[in-house]
Amino acid sequence: MTGSRVPLVRPARLGRLGLLLAGAAGVLCNLLVVQTAISGVQRVQEDGRAATRTEVARSALQDVSAVHDDVYSAVLVGLLAPEGLLRAATRPLDAVVLGAARSRADLSTAGSVALPAGVERDLARIRPRQEGYLAEAARLLDPGRSLAVRRADLPAFQARFQGLLADQDQVIRSLASHLARTRDRAEQEQRRVERLVILASVGTLIGLLALSFGLVQLFRTLALVATEQRGVAETLQRLMLPEALPTLPGVRMSAAYLAGADGTLVGGDWYDVLALPTGAIALVMGDVAGHDLQAASEMSQLRNGLRAFAAEGGPPEQVLERLNQLCFQNGLMTLATCVYAVLEPVSATLTVVNAGHCPPLLVESPNSVRYLEAVPRPPVGAMRNPRYAPVRYALPPGGLLLLYTDGLIERRGERMEEGMDRLMGVVRAAAKDPDLQSRQVLDAMIRGGQPQDDVALLTVRLLDRLGDQLSLTYSASPTSLRSLRRTLQRWLDEAGASDTEVYEITVACSEAATNAIEHAYGPAPASFSLDCGIVGRTVRLQVRDWGAWRAPRGQDRGRGLQLMHDLMDEVEVVHGDQGTHVDMRRLLADRPAVDVMEGPA
Repeated sequence: MTGSRVPLVRPARLGRLGLLLAGAAGVLCNLLVVQTAISGVQRVQEDGRAATRTEVARSALQDVSAVHDDVYSAVLVGLLAPEGLLRAATRPLDAVVLGAARSRADLSTAGSVALPAGVERDLARIRPRQEGYLAEAARLLDPGRSLAVRRADLPAFQARFQGLLADQDQVIRSLASHLARTRDRAEQEQRRVERLVILASVGTLIGLLALSFGLVQLFRTLALVATEQRGVAETLQRLMLPEALPTLPGVRMSAAYLAGADGTLVGGDWYDVLALPTGAIALVMGDVAGHDLQAASEMSQLRNGLRAFAAEGGPPEQVLERLNQLCFQNGLMTLATCVYAVLEPVSATLTVVNAGHCPPLLVESPNSVRYLEAVPRPPVGAMRNPRYAPVRYALPPGGLLLLYTDGLIERRGERMEEGMDRLMGVVRAAAKDPDLQSRQVLDAMIRGGQPQDDVALLTVRLLDRLGDQLSLTYSASPTSLRSLRRTLQRWLDEAGASDTEVYEITVACSEAATNAIEHAYGPAPASFSLDCGIVGRTVRLQVRDWGAWRAPRGQDRGRGLQLMHDLMDEVEVVHGDQGTHVDMRRLLADRPAVDVMEGPA
């Protein structure tokens, strides 16, 4: 598998940042403008209240003049009118008395109003005279006093008013001037506030537009960055998955991987298949906690570490224990669930170690489908010194094994057991298909949609026969000889060879492989191949290396070639620039002569 190439995102950071800063600065400036406008409105309101206070004071002064006119007219009527007419005018006199009382109250109110300092001083200077004048008016209107007395007091009342009138008119003019200035200032402030409100509205709109545009650009950039990160994580993850599954004798394998629907859910799942030096097959299925670039990166470290530990050929529990130590030694911050299983194709056994992962599913027959439950153990990276317990299972010929991650069975709003039951039903329905592939199981579980989480799935079917053609590759190490012999013995048994033929052909092939290991290479890691085929009753074997042979060392060396000639019907050794291949043939005595596809030349 290969990941798709994702273009790198290089956003115009300065331009977008400038838009955001300009928009934010515009909004802040407009907030200041609005605050200034609010202060202006407050000043307009204060000027309005000042104008009202000034108007009250002026009205109070004007009321004093009105009282004089009313009193003078009423008393003058009493001077000129006969007695009967004077009695008829008593009711209007009552109204004049009430008016004078209200004027005194207005003066008292005006005295509590805040006015300019000069006006306050003038009012304070004339207020006692106003009070005395209004008191005199009240006495003139007092019906308890005789008309003659009131007529006698009228000239003095008139003279006092004339003296007060000049000072009062001056204060009234000061109040009128102050009132005019206050109203002008209020009107100017009102117009200024209106302009500020318009400016703030336009500026706020422009600032919000700039800010909104900047935010849109920022979100778009973040989306591109997230897409890039997802692409990098997915590419890294796919690069960490096997590009192709190895072709191994006795098994048929398939794998599938599907990224989750959520753009952030990428990076943690992996699977692997390894041919071990013993001839067994290591099956790996893991899930790193987290779904991001870090999860993909740590998954790659775990995958490479597990490969290294598995290649050393230790038992499965030791491989996972060393992988757990790697987490703490490298300071990995995540946890990983993992199933590590070792399949022996020749003996048809499976050894499973489970570190908190979903249990593998084994299909023994359409009527026998079960999960391989193991002793619960913590995920890798959860504890510093865990102990993992292996469980050994016997596999039937034709059995199907499924390893998977939890994305295959988990659904929002349902229990995991429901997903496990659903997987069991899907596999049971398709178990009769000998060519069942991982993709078929995945499509049946996902039903044409896309999972919320990543899904990795590996299927392994144990074949009844190795087949008439066999191609194997081994590391150039003596530890590979055991696996080669076991596999070749099974293949020869299936081909109908007798026990003697199986023994002799196996010995000859082992000698050819030993020569490739000892003579073709130096100390560096290398490999050799074995191709087996049958034409009629003739077994054809080819052992090939890609090195340069060295001369035999020691007096007892070099006898392997003679032994091959003694045990096989034909032996041919061909050296060349591209390495050496040894071709051997042996006619089987009891195998029926059936034409089969040509084996190795």
